[in-house]
Amino acid sequence: MSLKIVIERRENLPVDATVCDYDQLSEAEQRVLPRLLEGEARGTDLAPKLIGDLEEREFVKFTAFYRIRVVEPGVTATHRVPDAPQQSA
Repeated sequence: MSLKIVIERRENLPVDATVCDYDQLSEAEQRVLPRLLEGEARGTDLAPKLIGDLEEREFVKFTAFYRIRVVEPGVTATHRVPDAPQQSA
């Protein structure tokens, strides 16, 4: 069975969100992340461990903040996670 990788770009994050910076990713994750964002790599192209490692990250900071999820084909997302409300200064 192949897996589908869903990448959501996020502008606002929850206050308690865990963010992993690109520099903190493994070398393999650093190589594949830009390919995933450009649509050049799919779940079938990646080792299961690499997919699992990326999905474990709540958010990844690269050129923006991204949430990476893996779903089975044919399974649709139940709902989009809303952006966290802006905090006033």
